Amino acid sequence: MAVSHGGHDVTMRAAGTANGGAQFRFVTQDADGRAALSGTAAARIAGIQQNKPGAIDRGATVRIDGESKLYVAGTVNEDDPLEALDTGAGSVAGTANGTEYGAVALEAHSGTAETLIAVRVAPHSRNVTA
Repeated sequence: MAVSHGGHDVTMRAAGTANGGAQFRFVTQDADGRAALSGTAAARIAGIQQNKPGAIDRGATVRIDGESKLYVAGTVNEDDPLEALDTGAGSVAGTANGTEYGAVALEAHSGTAETLIAVRVAPHSRNVTA
């Protein structure tokens, strides 16, 4: 699926050189206000990094709303909520009430290799079960 609608981006300072390889991966906001590669599913997702800043404090473009590409791993179905793996890639979020997720899949993927798919960015969203 091609994504061309774009969205709303903010520029944050990159937390380190790891952000250079974090394009289309979930990022969080660290204690210094920098964009840091999201390292766990429990991390509060700020958005999806759109560029490859090469050094600490360089500008990291972070998509906070709209459509984006995102690396995902494992089986993902269309409309699945996605949380962050330790690589910043997306994975199907847990179903417990209150589980936070950062995007919703716009297309399906199966397999173990990380692959780019189209997503709708939804930072700070939570599952609500009846």
